[in-house]
Amino acid sequence: LIVPQPGNATRCFVFTVPELGNGDLQVAEVDVAQNRVISSNRVLLNSVTEKLTAVPHCNGTDYWVIAHKAGSNEFAAFQVSAGGVASSPRISAVGSRHAAGVESAGHLKASPSGGRLAAAIFGQNALELFDFNNATGEVGNFVRLTSPATTRAYGLEFSPSGKWLY
Repeated sequence: LIVPQPGNATRCFVFTVPELGNGDLQVAEVDVAQNRVISSNRVLLNSVTEKLTAVPHCNGTDYWVIAHKAGSNEFAAFQVSAGGVASSPRISAVGSRHAAGVESAGHLKASPSGGRLAAAIFGQNALELFDFNNATGEVGNFVRLTSPATTRAYGLEFSPSGKWLY
């Protein structure tokens, strides 16, 4: 996931998560004008799932980068501002526990308005829908949607209006 650094047209942050939730959320800072990596492999959070997304902050400048901790029901929202990536996330304990491994596989997507998040949980054959507060970074109001046992939920997306979830 690539997020531009607010206030700096030549720098961005590259966030990575492990396949199947077997590692850490890491970030690298890149200067694209100089084609140079400023810093890399900075660990932001240990033991995360594949779920990772970004949402514009309500201030119209910053961003929230949101990940899900493996083996828990916790979301971690890191604010990205002109000063860089916050070292401490906003933690929200909501929804089901996502174990590492196949259960942690699946997308995390934000609605176009940034007010909703949806998570696909491959190993549980389910989708989870949440409200997201883009002023505070808080995730809340959990709704679980299950699918038939023969279907594995991995990818998902909101419609451009944000009314529909596919």
